[in-house]
Formats: sequence, C-alpha cells, structure tokens
Amino acid sequence: MDATITSALITVLGTLGGTFIGVWSQRQDKRLQSLQSRIDRYRQEIRARQAEEEIACTWLVEAGQAPTLRSALLSLRERTESECGVRPTMSPRDVAD
Repeated sequence: MDATITSALITVLGTLGGTFIGVWSQRQDKRLQSLQSRIDRYRQEIRARQAEEEIACTWLVEAGQAPTLRSALLSLRERTESECGVRPTMSPRDVAD
C-alpha cells in the first residue's frame, strides 16, 4: 500500500475516532446535567413539602389541636403514616445544599 494512502487512512480514522469521542462525551455531559436538574427539582419539592408540614403544624397549635409544634408534627406524621402508609424521614438538614 502506498504511504500516502496509509497516512490518509490513518488521518480519516483518527478524525472519526476523535469525533466519536467528542459526541460521546457531550452526550454524557447532557445526561449528567439532566440528572442534576432532576435532583435539584426533587430537592426543591422536598423543601416545599417540609415547609408545608411546618405551616400545618403551626395551624394545629393555633387551633388548639396540639400543645406544641413538636407534638403537632409527630401526630401529623403518625396520621399520615396510618392513612397513607408513608412517613417522612428526612429532616431539613438532610436536604440542605
């Protein structure tokens, strides 16, 4: 095989290989960015629900249904667990950035 053809073939293969690696790494970066944005949305949703839980506990204390915020929180979580079968386990500190 002629040296010119060999060098051209090596150049083409190198270019295709470089292009493939570039496309593959961009695809992985986009995937990671998508996952990170999903994690950020979930983190924001958890914070919003924790804030909602705090407001509900404040209302229970104001309505005289619970003597303290802590007791309101515990009774709210127990009722949620008995009616829905789930109980929150994460504290606001677990969701902090």
